[in-house]
Amino acid sequence: MRPPVDIHYRRNACRVTARRKADGTISVTVPYGLDPLEQSTIIDKLVERINSQPQKPRLLIVDNTIIEAPGITFTFNVDPHVPPSGIAARLHGSSIPFEASVAIGRDVDLTNGSIQKRLSDIAVRLAAMAGEPLILQPAREISSRLGIHPSRWEIGRGRRTLGTCRTDKSISLSALLAFLPQELKEFIICHELAHLTEMNHSQRFHQLCDSYLGGREATLSQALKSYRWPILR
Repeated sequence: MRPPVDIHYRRNACRVTARRKADGTISVTVPYGLDPLEQSTIIDKLVERINSQPQKPRLLIVDNTIIEAPGITFTFNVDPHVPPSGIAARLHGSSIPFEASVAIGRDVDLTNGSIQKRLSDIAVRLAAMAGEPLILQPAREISSRLGIHPSRWEIGRGRRTLGTCRTDKSISLSALLAFLPQELKEFIICHELAHLTEMNHSQRFHQLCDSYLGGREATLSQALKSYRWPILR
């Protein structure tokens, strides 16, 4: 049986890509303008390839999991005081360092991929609640240091896209940045600040971004690609 397929069209996509999400759905990214017949053929091949691979849920979160990120610590514990099938989450504190706790009912199946995704979603929501001091304040400091200012900053919950610079010069940063080490967080922020001048990924854009990062753009870009996220994206 073929799993559900979600198709997303993106202007900056160069090729068709596909991945299996934690809930079993296959997410496909397609560039605009691709011939429909060619698109269908490529998607069928990608889905067939993914289905041929055994699906093993990534058990990133189990009982007594602790995720230590800059300025915030997440703890996940099976708690007998929570309803057996329930999950309770709370953010402690109003400034750095934050403590985020997720209490899990004893009957919650942590080997289930959908549960892993749900717990990851909860962690992102908690990170978003602390987003002003964790993400936006460092972004403003970098912005002031470089002398470049967007029209506004905001926190988003994008999972595949970690930052967005819009045509109105506003910048949205994903709450997922809370899980990154400081240097990779800075990489995303500088990447979006460079888009205030160059809205594409031209050579000039990369030169500009590289200058903001002290010549480390290529190194940090590779580090982000190989980064092992502590939650499901």
